[in-house]
Amino acid sequence: MKDVQLGEVIATRKLTLDGGTEVTVHVGRPCSPPEWNSNFYCPYQIIGLGSERVRRVGGVDSMQALVLALEAIGADFYAYNKLQANKISWFDQSDLGFPIPDFAIDLGSE
Repeated sequence: MKDVQLGEVIATRKLTLDGGTEVTVHVGRPCSPPEWNSNFYCPYQIIGLGSERVRRVGGVDSMQALVLALEAIGADFYAYNKLQANKISWFDQSDLGFPIPDFAIDLGSE
């Protein structure tokens, strides 16, 4: 798989890791490369938690790709908070404002 580019950033959120370290999320504009036959992907990047590579989530249209990218971000943070001693917060709240898919919550309760 070739490297994914973030492209035009359409949304950014800054969060805080315990200890004051800033964590930044960038969401790129959903796009439809010609080889995807009209399907879309939405790129995103999390800076400040280790790997800063750009990831992407696919969907049948730009809205689904965007919604699934937000859920992937929510699942990433949910898993991080479950596995690490450091906790991420947004305006001193544990609710980071990203949807968390049911499968991520189910995995965390086992």
